[in-house]
Amino acid sequence: MQGLTEKISAIISEANRNEAIRNQLLKDPVTFLKAKGINVPDPSYVDISYTPGYGLFLGIDTRFITEVSQNPMQPKDKDINDDHFRDCLHY
Repeated sequence: MQGLTEKISAIISEANRNEAIRNQLLKDPVTFLKAKGINVPDPSYVDISYTPGYGLFLGIDTRFITEVSQNPMQPKDKDINDDHFRDCLHY
């Protein structure tokens, strides 16, 4: 399963390679993103532009989207300070 970052990266890569896809994304980004599994509730949360020679810029305010990463970070069993303390004892 892809997380949000991977989905956005795939969308940008595809749009940079395929002019028809890019035009669909530029015309109606909210509908296009929803079809790709990213639900943006308001068009004002998306900023998109295309400049020939530079590629596609896609900015999404992720605070308001409903897509949730399928691989959330899990806390580790130990604190980073434990390793730092042991490293200091080594010297």
